Amino acid sequence: QFSTFMLKQLDLTVEASNLEMFSENFNKANSSMPVKFPRKILASNNGGILVETYEEGISLSDLLELDRKRIPNVLDNQCFRKDLANVGLRAFLQMVLVDNYC
Repeated sequence: QFSTFMLKQLDLTVEASNLEMFSENFNKANSSMPVKFPRKILASNNGGILVETYEEGISLSDLLELDRKRIPNVLDNQCFRKDLANVGLRAFLQMVLVDNYC
């Protein structure tokens, strides 16, 4: 069972399908939620290659690293922190509860 699970993780056709599903579900459900997913440009039939669009933005891990090092950044703004947490929670709940993605 473990090998089956791991092989699914390596199959980029599954990733391409997930990207399309997420994008469609988020566009359909709530266009006001600022969540963007890359779009698939090319996916090989054997699942070994996936080419996606590049989405401009700031990675959450980069923001958290700046915050951890106490380097001034947008997370210093408490309203931004609250909005970011709200978007993250709503996106997570939509994927798990509404879209039934596990």
